[in-house]
Amino acid sequence: GPLDVLVLTSGSTVRGLLALAGDDVRAAILATPVVAAGAKTATAASEAGVRPVLVAPAPDAASLADFTARALGAPPARSATDDPAIHLDLATTGGAS
Repeated sequence: GPLDVLVLTSGSTVRGLLALAGDDVRAAILATPVVAAGAKTATAASEAGVRPVLVAPAPDAASLADFTARALGAPPARSATDDPAIHLDLATTGGAS
């Protein structure tokens, strides 16, 4: 089915994906928004003809996932320590202090 976004992490990923794609799939890839893990990856994607290209603020997995989710309209991710229902207090659960 159709893709909402591609997350690309290097220029070689951009080139490799497009090299493996047939002509019909290549057109769909070029028309799919991209989240790039840095300026070099964004440049490689743009030079390959991909539009639009968004650049994530950091290349680590958590930043890429959060940025991609927000680009697609999802609310910002919450960590386990942000949610009192998930957070465990070792003092009350008998854990080490």
